[in-house]
Amino acid sequence: MDKVIDIINGIIGQEGQEFIDREPYSVYERMIEEKVDPAFARMVLVTLLSGTPAKAEALDKEMLSKEIQKDCYLKKSMADQLAEMYKGIYDKGNLAEWDGNKSQGKKELSGFAEFCEKPWAFEWDGSKDWHSGERFVTCLCHVETKIRVDDQDMLQDALWHTLEKNPFISADGIYSIVEKALISTIDADMEMYIEADEDLEPWMEDYDCRDAIEEFCDNNGLRLIGFSCEGENSEWVS
Repeated sequence: MDKVIDIINGIIGQEGQEFIDREPYSVYERMIEEKVDPAFARMVLVTLLSGTPAKAEALDKEMLSKEIQKDCYLKKSMADQLAEMYKGIYDKGNLAEWDGNKSQGKKELSGFAEFCEKPWAFEWDGSKDWHSGERFVTCLCHVETKIRVDDQDMLQDALWHTLEKNPFISADGIYSIVEKALISTIDADMEMYIEADEDLEPWMEDYDCRDAIEEFCDNNGLRLIGFSCEGENSEWVS
């Protein structure tokens, strides 16, 4: 339970309190990524979808448990656990910290501005299987990049949907979004390279995803300033 409290607190710190109401499935996916028990993660998702966070601050633990039982059709034992979790998230310390952030005049797009001020490093490790008939080989790749913002207006346009929803998103939050898109780009490029010829083994030592990353940067107002790509093949298995 403490792990879930930390995860949701971290999300609120990066994305704002409205995010968990607006993007419940993203919160669920983060819990799964962080190895939270899938059954408990699903119960948390049910409460997010039912609007439990909006009630957590005002109600005490017992009343919140009753609301969860009523809204989510859960047994008292599970509702009690979830109520305790939400009271841990919406405790006085966290509420004061969130209010403090607002009172300090956290400016809209300040996280975006911070992201634009410095270069950011990204790493990616990929592993894909290629097979021909009864034989297959595992293709491995490690990529390291360093990227900085080259055109703030272009990047802001690329992120407009996110920034419109949460103009207070932190620089680390933007990093996570860019990282996810970059990983998707490299992953797709490596898959295309491996599947280019179903009869010819892909030789990973020759693989280079620089062009794909540079195209990604060009389309998003970014500039690639550091790059390395190392690939290798496992032994043939038949």
